[in-house]
Amino acid sequence: RDFASRVLSRHIFSKAGSGADVLVVSKDVAVIDADDTTSLPFHSVGPGFVRHATKQGHSVHALSRLEDASWETNNENDMKMPSWILLAVFDPPHGMEDNVLTSEAATSLLSTCTVTYIVHRVSASQTGSYGAKAADELIRRGYKVQVLSTSHHVRGYPANTILETNTGVAKLLRLGWALSVKGKARGNHYGEGNMFHAYLFATQGLDLAIPSQREYLDLKSGGHMSFNATTKEALIPMKRCKPSPVRIAFMHAPTDAPTIDHFHITCNGRQIIANEVKRLWMSAESPDLSEAACVSVSSLLCGEGSACTTRILEAPSHPQGSADDDPNLLVLMIDPISQPLFKQTLSKTHGLLHDMGFKSFERYTVVGDNSGPNQAALYSGTDLVGRTDISSQHKDRFQWIWDDLRQNRGYATFKAEDGCIRNSNMVASIQPNTTHGSVLHEMNCFDFQRPNCIGHKPAAEHLTRHVSQFIAEYSKMGRKWAAFASFVDSHEDTMSLALSLDDLFHNFLSGLSGPILADTMILLVSDHGLHYGPFLQSRQGARERARPVLQMLLPRRYRENQKVMDTLTNNTRLWVSPFDVYATLRHVLLNDVGHPSQSCSSLLLPL
Repeated sequence: RDFASRVLSRHIFSKAGSGADVLVVSKDVAVIDADDTTSLPFHSVGPGFVRHATKQGHSVHALSRLEDASWETNNENDMKMPSWILLAVFDPPHGMEDNVLTSEAATSLLSTCTVTYIVHRVSASQTGSYGAKAADELIRRGYKVQVLSTSHHVRGYPANTILETNTGVAKLLRLGWALSVKGKARGNHYGEGNMFHAYLFATQGLDLAIPSQREYLDLKSGGHMSFNATTKEALIPMKRCKPSPVRIAFMHAPTDAPTIDHFHITCNGRQIIANEVKRLWMSAESPDLSEAACVSVSSLLCGEGSACTTRILEAPSHPQGSADDDPNLLVLMIDPISQPLFKQTLSKTHGLLHDMGFKSFERYTVVGDNSGPNQAALYSGTDLVGRTDISSQHKDRFQWIWDDLRQNRGYATFKAEDGCIRNSNMVASIQPNTTHGSVLHEMNCFDFQRPNCIGHKPAAEHLTRHVSQFIAEYSKMGRKWAAFASFVDSHEDTMSLALSLDDLFHNFLSGLSGPILADTMILLVSDHGLHYGPFLQSRQGARERARPVLQMLLPRRYRENQKVMDTLTNNTRLWVSPFDVYATLRHVLLNDVGHPSQSCSSLLLPL
């Protein structure tokens, strides 16, 4: 019940009909319409999810088989497959657990539709173990498969345990089956006879099956908060990425040293040979064309590990060159975080922004419940009417700011985030046509580990490093640039993983050189506060969802204009929205002040 309430609290808009689609494929579909007092078969979760989803206003598809879905019948009068399913629950009969996610209907669903969360039953009995193949299909598609619940306590497999391969699922089933046999021999009967059940939770994001800050605290080092008397800060020890002895680097020039596909790969400083490489990934067909590469190594001499590296390859200049006085643009997006949580978890960064002269807009507010409407307004000035409008098949409706800068001003552009979402019909689906950044999309799926680590380093560190490489390369060439970096580490409902961004942001921003700061417009923003989970159910949580972060630093020539700065300061006290920020971007970067009749206005003008 708690899980269903937490997950199903997500919506797109704050109005009627704003719910998502929820799919429930259950062996107990016959009792789904029953009232809350109806007794349910043991290990039956389908009806409960249907009831919660209906109460939340979602569109519920309750089926006994996925093949019975109306979009599978090829009838012209039937509804089309949803573009986004918030939650899919697969609770099939025992023995059918693999079929339900490896069928042709499931392949079509997972390939076409964005499915944010999946709950899938697996089981084992004397007839066999079922569900490992289905889990392997989800892992192959980039889902993190975790233990949600089990009918028997299996040591080493508590809730939230990530099952990295189908071998891990098979082992869980084997151990669980042994416990069920042992329990029956002792007269302990759990579940339906001599059988082991487990429900697995899968997501492409960072959410835990069961939210617990303990997953991110370094309990082995004490796990206790310490207090810095000088800065008066509470310091919480967070888990770090597991160290790796492996390093990988691009070869920039011919060398006599042995190489593997023109990469320099070492483990504890020793050159790796080809048969020690488990997997080598690069972002293009050849190393010469690649801007990112990762390697996974298994060696008898130094153990196992992985590593990733990035670089910037110069892109051809756009025929439309930018003017010498056009400023650069740097946008750091935290998706999601509220103003109060930002001040609490990124306290060092918040203090640095004040010292650097950033203007804070305390009444910055949202135009929708989640990323879609807010980022559409921020980056294109477009009102997102429906939840599918931003999906890939509708992306031509939007004129994104990075397209304007690249096509009309000749900017080099960069857009990337630090998460792995392989199939999305939401914001990630727009696949921006930027000069750089797209290589991180697949790199972020390489060897994921908690808390949010890729190649044994924080994904956020890879992103800031790649942004720094981009800025350095194009600044050296004297070419104008615009970088949009989105950090999804806070997109989990323990509200603690955002702490890992504080030192990273502080170091990145404080490392920007004087010339960069003088000639760059910098935004540190969020698109909304946390929009699901237990905290959202509270009055304070609902308020914080509508209070995103907006911190702005203008290029020096604007900061030296007292009239502009007085106007900007006055506007920080007024209610503003992402539409106003978009108008400001066009004003500063494209010299487009808009039309007075528009409902939004540049923040450099009186509101």
